[in-house]
Amino acid sequence: MEPTNLIESAEMYGWQTLSDLDLFTVVTGSREGGEAMLRYFEQGECSVDGLMNLNIGGMGRATAMKIKAMYTLFRRSRQVKVAQLLESEDLYKFLAPHLQNLTQEEFWVVLLDARNRPLRKFCHARGGSSCTVVDIRLIIKTAMETKKCTSIMVAHNHPSGTCAPSELDKKLTNRFVDACALLEIQFLDHIIVAGDSYYSFSDNDMLKLDNALKNGYSICKL
Repeated sequence: MEPTNLIESAEMYGWQTLSDLDLFTVVTGSREGGEAMLRYFEQGECSVDGLMNLNIGGMGRATAMKIKAMYTLFRRSRQVKVAQLLESEDLYKFLAPHLQNLTQEEFWVVLLDARNRPLRKFCHARGGSSCTVVDIRLIIKTAMETKKCTSIMVAHNHPSGTCAPSELDKKLTNRFVDACALLEIQFLDHIIVAGDSYYSFSDNDMLKLDNALKNGYSICKL
C-alpha cells in the first residue's frame, strides 16, 4: 500500500491499526524504505550514521537527525515512573531506557533520599565501546551537595551484550563501597545493563565493606 493510502487508513481506523512496516513506510515515503528501516530498527539501534547508511531516497542528514531525536524521545517516554527504588529491578527499570542498545559505555548515577526516593539522576561519564572513566570523588561531592541525599545507586552498560562484571567493575564497586562508608552515605547497588538483562552487585552479595578493603583502591576505570 502506498504511503498516502496508509495515512488515509490510519486517519479513518486509527494509527494503531498500522503495522510497524506500514509506519516505517509512511516515515520513509516508500515500501522499500520502510522495509530497510524496519530491518535496521529490529537490531535495536538508532544512530544518524546508521540511518544514513540505509541509503533511503530522500533521507538526508537533517531527516536522519529528526528520526534520531524522535527515537530518543520514545525511549525516554518508556521510562518507568517510580516513587521508590527498593531493589535492583526497580533501578533497572528506571535506567534501562537510557542504557539499552548503546554502542558506547555510559555510567549513570541516581541520588536518593532516606526513603529511597530518587532525587536526581544523571549520566556521569561516557566512554568507548569497552570502558569509561569514573570519578568517584566528584559523584560523592555531588551527593553531599544535594539536599536530602542519603544514598547512591549507580549503573553502567556493557555494549558487548554480556552483563557479567569484569575485574575492573568489581574493583570500582569496592571503591564506591568504601568511599561512601567513610562519609556515611549508603551505597545501595551497582547494576550492569546488557540489553534486556542486568547484573546486580547487591543481589550477588558483593557490597560488603570488608570485600572492598581487601580488594584495594587502585583502579577507577570500568
